[in-house]
Amino acid sequence: MVIRKQTINEIPDMFRLAIKSGVNAVEFFDLVQVSRVKEKYLEEVLSKSERRKVMEWLAEAQRNSPVVIRVPACPMYPLILKEKKIQPNIFQLVYWHESHTSKEDVLPVCLMDI
Repeated sequence: MVIRKQTINEIPDMFRLAIKSGVNAVEFFDLVQVSRVKEKYLEEVLSKSERRKVMEWLAEAQRNSPVVIRVPACPMYPLILKEKKIQPNIFQLVYWHESHTSKEDVLPVCLMDI
């Protein structure tokens, strides 16, 4: 689903429909201001405050969600997840390092727990 001003109010219903349909993940796409959008749909692009409100709603929905919520190309979403200390229930956060002895300066890796 593309997140734009016209679809903001549909997000909760679309999310519930996706879960009811038995999906494993839900993807929401932020409307990016590429040339065509700037020319024809600029009024549909969310303001920063509108985007933050949507990302906060998605983050809270992720807290107890049976599916993974992904928002590709929107760096605000993972930052809000981190800020609110929300981790998808079906992912396990592990740290990988060559020595496997330290969590410092290593890359976090998400593994699906299916």
